[in-house]
Amino acid sequence: MTFNNALQELDKGLIWFRPMMNRVAMRLLADVAWGAKFRLYTGAALSIMDLATDIATIIRFFGEGRSGFAWANIVFIGVSLFFQGQHCIYRREFVF
Repeated sequence: MTFNNALQELDKGLIWFRPMMNRVAMRLLADVAWGAKFRLYTGAALSIMDLATDIATIIRFFGEGRSGFAWANIVFIGVSLFFQGQHCIYRREFVF
């Protein structure tokens, strides 16, 4: 929409235009096989990057002598994993 003047005008003039365009784009991505794969791989990559930044932050905290913050992060991650595991067990979808 940034390169088309008519679409820019509609976007500025009509409050419903942007949500409609977002919905149309989401429907198109949902129907296309590469759209589902893109969402899957993007989510997996973001999850791995989040893990990497958590580990880097914990290492940095220990390196700076702020072990309380490091242990707090470890506890937060552990509690989150515990609840995710409980949810999987509750749903009986837990697979090793």
